[in-house]
Amino acid sequence: MNRQTNKFHCDLRHRTLKEMREMNRTITKLETLYHKSKTNAIVQWDIWTEGADIVTEYGQIGGKMQVARKTAIGKNIGKINETSPEEQAVLEATAMHKKRLDGKYSLTIEECKKEVFLPMLAASFDK
Repeated sequence: MNRQTNKFHCDLRHRTLKEMREMNRTITKLETLYHKSKTNAIVQWDIWTEGADIVTEYGQIGGKMQVARKTAIGKNIGKINETSPEEQAVLEATAMHKKRLDGKYSLTIEECKKEVFLPMLAASFDK
């Protein structure tokens, strides 16, 4: 990949939501999630879709944020229950958001500061 192409990808990755809307792409942004890391730092996690792309941004608050992109592929094309790549991206982003929310993430910084113990599978007494 030459420098010019690499620069284009960097510029596209760091565009704001407003700039992406101006590019006429459908954007769906879900709520920001937070959790406390092992070092007691607060970590933030965002997810949104840009057309068929799923974009996640995560990192410590006040630190450098990392960006990951994934392109969703439509399912059952040509059938009655088909989902377009854009619809599939929204469904996958919603599922990822729900999975993190069911785990150790919370919707507010205050909630994530509380210590939560998740249940573990107990061993059988008979063995």
